[in-house]
Amino acid sequence: MVNPTYKKGFFTSSPSAEAYLGDLKSDGTVQLAADWNVGAFDLTCVDMNATKLLVGTGSASAPSISFTGYTNTGWYYNTAGRIYGAVGGASILYAYSGGVTIESGKNLFLDGGRISAVVINNADSDTDEVDSYTWAGGYGMLIVSCSTDTAAAVYRLEGTTLTAISANAAFNTAKDNAATYNVYFEGGALKVQNKVGDNKAIKVGFYGL
Repeated sequence: MVNPTYKKGFFTSSPSAEAYLGDLKSDGTVQLAADWNVGAFDLTCVDMNATKLLVGTGSASAPSISFTGYTNTGWYYNTAGRIYGAVGGASILYAYSGGVTIESGKNLFLDGGRISAVVINNADSDTDEVDSYTWAGGYGMLIVSCSTDTAAAVYRLEGTTLTAISANAAFNTAKDNAATYNVYFEGGALKVQNKVGDNKAIKVGFYGL
């Protein structure tokens, strides 16, 4: 393998500032392998030229592309063929060849309107347990499922009023109804009350505004 020819170059932050030496390859690209501090500007990269900038893969807590004062918010690479977006140190979405996926429990809004969201996701709900999601209500379709019992219900939501479109008998919209999964609004929150049994996987999704 033939090693590239290097020329010495330099960077300065101002005419009076200290010069920071760097290696320039003969093709005009800059090869950097460490942090370069130019005044208040930090540059960390593997390869940079007129058409590309290669950075490290990063993580949700320390994304490769982030912002001054918000180093846990930005973009990073984690899985082959996927680029992830992180906010506050947690992944909220990722893009790949099949489209864009919003992480479980996160909401997607378009022009102020919510089009889809998993609002409740409890993989191990027990008897009399109540899962809740702070929400004043909306307009659209609510889908509630218990994969443990292979049962689901679809409701039309108007404000906080739920009307069954197609519901398995295991679901009800009245609080404290015996032997069912009870879906209702109370105290500014959507709630699912498990009156069936232990170790139930319950999920609620909303599609609408």
